Amino acid sequence: MGSDIKNTESHQYHQRLLDGVMNNLLDGIITIDTRGQIRSVNPALADMTGYAMDELLGKSINLLMDERIANAHDGYLARLTKQDRDGVIGSKRHLQVRRKDGSVFQAEIAVSKMQLDDELIFIGSIYDVTQKLEQEQQIQELARFPEETWNPVMKITDTGTISYTNRRCESILQSWQTRLQGPVPESVLTVIRKSIASGKPEQVEVSCSGGQYFKLLIAPVPDLKAVYVYGLDITQSRKDQKELLAHRTRLEKMVEERTDEANAARDEAERANQAKSLFLANMSHEIRTPLSSIIGYAEGLLDEDQTREQREKSIQTIIRSSQHLKGIINNVLDLSKIEAEKIELESIPSNLFDLLAEVQSLVNSQAVEKGIAFNINYSFPLPQTITTDPVRVKQILLNLCCNAIKFTERGRVDLNICYLPATRILQVDVVDTGIGMTASQIGNIFEPFVQADVSTTRKYGGTGLGLCLSRRLGMLLGGTLEVTSESGKGSTFSLRLPIKESDGLPLVNEIKLENTMPKTGPQTTMQQLQGKVLLVEDTPELQVLIASYLRKIGLKIDVANNGEEGVNAAMSGDYDLVFMDIQMPVMDGYTAVKILRAKGYIKPIIAMTANAMQEDRQRCLAAGCNDYLAKPVQREQIYSILEKHLSGTTTDGNTSRELISTLYETDPDMADMVKTFIDILPTYISQCQEALEGETWDALAFALHTLKGMGGSYGYAIITETAREAENLLKTGDYASVAGLIEKLAQLNGDAQRGYKQMAG
Repeated sequence: MGSDIKNTESHQYHQRLLDGVMNNLLDGIITIDTRGQIRSVNPALADMTGYAMDELLGKSINLLMDERIANAHDGYLARLTKQDRDGVIGSKRHLQVRRKDGSVFQAEIAVSKMQLDDELIFIGSIYDVTQKLEQEQQIQELARFPEETWNPVMKITDTGTISYTNRRCESILQSWQTRLQGPVPESVLTVIRKSIASGKPEQVEVSCSGGQYFKLLIAPVPDLKAVYVYGLDITQSRKDQKELLAHRTRLEKMVEERTDEANAARDEAERANQAKSLFLANMSHEIRTPLSSIIGYAEGLLDEDQTREQREKSIQTIIRSSQHLKGIINNVLDLSKIEAEKIELESIPSNLFDLLAEVQSLVNSQAVEKGIAFNINYSFPLPQTITTDPVRVKQILLNLCCNAIKFTERGRVDLNICYLPATRILQVDVVDTGIGMTASQIGNIFEPFVQADVSTTRKYGGTGLGLCLSRRLGMLLGGTLEVTSESGKGSTFSLRLPIKESDGLPLVNEIKLENTMPKTGPQTTMQQLQGKVLLVEDTPELQVLIASYLRKIGLKIDVANNGEEGVNAAMSGDYDLVFMDIQMPVMDGYTAVKILRAKGYIKPIIAMTANAMQEDRQRCLAAGCNDYLAKPVQREQIYSILEKHLSGTTTDGNTSRELISTLYETDPDMADMVKTFIDILPTYISQCQEALEGETWDALAFALHTLKGMGGSYGYAIITETAREAENLLKTGDYASVAGLIEKLAQLNGDAQRGYKQMAG
């Protein structure tokens, strides 16, 4: 009896001990029978799965398995009951365990079995290894980092031995001329020891072959008596630094160059300002001198005691001074057009001897007045015709010859001309026996606003523009202008112009003139017209002057003081033509013309402006003007415009009229000279008509060009203007318009013939 009690107490004690152990184990414990039913679980397993203990008891073990394993588990358990062929009993396996909420976790399971009475029981020990696996994965990833990173990683001992490198260290090892388990350079070892001693990281840079650069961070690990080395590829950074340095160097050089340029520009501007100040002073003198003559002699005309001879002398002086003043202004405008690249040059066949004859006729009077000789010396053979801009060539030669005469007190001035066939160059030398120049003076003589020196300006006057303008015109013509000089003995200016192969042949051995007379001063046609003209002009003096010109040839005149008045008058009056000033108060001429054209006004409108640049002409025509007059306007220009736009409005109502040469009107003694032209004029008209009929355009161009040069020279400006217009239209291929103008030339021939008969009495 007592023995049974003791056995019972011992059994209870061991049961409590077993329950205590089961309840306090951290691993989950589960027992199942051979049918897979759960016989017991401990609290740890219940916590792992989220079930209460009594929710698991009696349930199938499949409850804790995912579907794939659960479907195969019954068969697997049956085989395990008979024989453990897979060695499961006593070993550990990794499986997924399903929680109550459906989630799973990784578990390490150890299975054992026991015989309880007559029943086989399987005991499972379950350990949650989720965190352990995550840690192992992290360790593996960290272990892979040094190998997979694109940056070099090393471990180096405190003795300088390289104990580890990843694959990115190859170029560094080559640079150090070492290998794994080899030594580092002494300079690197010094830095390593310094880092270990201080406990602080250090940095070094390594230059490798192929232009690679690395920055190495040396981090001490004192307990390992080693350092970890982390590298960073700074090749691109170094390249950027080099480029930045190079860019900075370029910028510094550029700034230095710009500074030098700015300083040079400032110095040049100062010199230019000084030159322009001197120019303004000279220009003031040059303008005031003829202006003083104009004002003085004009005031003298008010003196009632003057004789007719004195009045005529005063008028001639006023005209001559005005022309001189106009020449100064034209030089300034030409230079400004050249500098603005707006100057337009012709390229037309020109008779060389006619051109030189005109120069001689204009220069001779100055030479005679000063008492020195002037000669043109021809070195034959020479081309008779050259293709160039004859106006500009004459302008250059006149500048050179007039300069030579101005600076020559005694002796002579020669114009020597020759042709150099080897280079196809026409060379013109203007040689004088004047004051000459020093080498330093020659260096500046072609600069604008510059003369040899200030004393030259004081003594001889001048703006200092002529030679500069001449050289630039020569260059635009494809040639050169050079000078040689000796102080006190004289100067030689050499103009060299290229000659086209077609111009150079045939060469002639004698002077062959086409125009027997050079062009002279103003020419006017004085035939009477009928019609009504509106003059829109704000300057009272010009109103009176231009109105007097127009009334003198029979026209009726109304005057408007500005563009607004002009628009109102033109729209309300019956005018045959409108002269429109461009710069006016209230409303300018451009606006007035645009308004008139917008309102449907179709009568001719002629612009008048002091703006004489080519773009000013184009702007006037673009605004709606039919033609253009540059101020100061001259009578022959006004009459030529009227002939062009008021044709058929003569007072007698028919096209037959008398055309009188203005050369005869100004000097009746020139009657014989005019007759020379009248006799040959029909021949040139016939040549034009025959060339037009035969469509020989070159011959027609030559005949028209000849008429253009001769008409005005003999006092028939309208013939020159008509021939010029026909010549220009011929270049464009407008043959119908050319035919009309040749018919007009034939009518003008008849008018001129009748006019000469009337003139000769």
